[in-house]
Amino acid sequence: MDFKERQKIRNKIISEINSVLINESPFEINKETLPFFQMEKSLMDISKSFKLENINSIIIIDKIENSRRKILMFYKAIINTLNEEEIARIEVGNQWDPLIGIYENNVLYNLEAMILFARSFLDISTYIFSTLLINKRVDSFRKFCLKILNSDDSALSSLKIMILNELNSGESWITTLASIETRSLRDKIAHQTVIKLRYYPINEISDKEYCYVVYDDFQIPLERFIEKVFNGLNNFIHACEDLIFKKISPSEDV
Repeated sequence: MDFKERQKIRNKIISEINSVLINESPFEINKETLPFFQMEKSLMDISKSFKLENINSIIIIDKIENSRRKILMFYKAIINTLNEEEIARIEVGNQWDPLIGIYENNVLYNLEAMILFARSFLDISTYIFSTLLINKRVDSFRKFCLKILNSDDSALSSLKIMILNELNSGESWITTLASIETRSLRDKIAHQTVIKLRYYPINEISDKEYCYVVYDDFQIPLERFIEKVFNGLNNFIHACEDLIFKKISPSEDV
């Protein structure tokens, strides 16, 4: 991955996040671009269709609000990670590893926060999906994935395939956040260690080095690592939302 490709990924992620965070009023968030916007608008129909008791509807509303708070923290941590790593390269230079002293701490702080907020967001959201898709209360993203993988419900087959494809991929965002087949990076940084960041040349003839996230047998460019978690999380949430709306109107496309 060359410098231009890295910058393209970086700019795309920042642009998408800023479309949510930047508003004319500092007291408003662009909810239309956040998860669960359509679900919140349709909550009355969802409650009737799934025959939810009032208490369950109230809990779902609370989970939607809290999940929004978590994903905004996740977005903010992404922006901070990219900015702090860029500051280190500009101020220290990238002829060698610029992550020394406070520069390293600033990047690690925000990158680990990004991972922890992402998992927290998924755990909170899992209550919504488990209640509406499998009629069970589950508060763990890991447990929800396992229940989907073990389910024989054909309506969940697309979600099962999505999870399986991720688990079989070399650089899976799911295994970054949840210990399903192997211990996740999230669990490692929460209980055992810190993220390892290393700088390597783009190619054999380059004298400039760029940041990689190193774990297990993988060396992933920082920008690609963030992109995979960012896109994977958002795609998973949209897939679950689509399944919920299909259960309400199975004959209609979402």
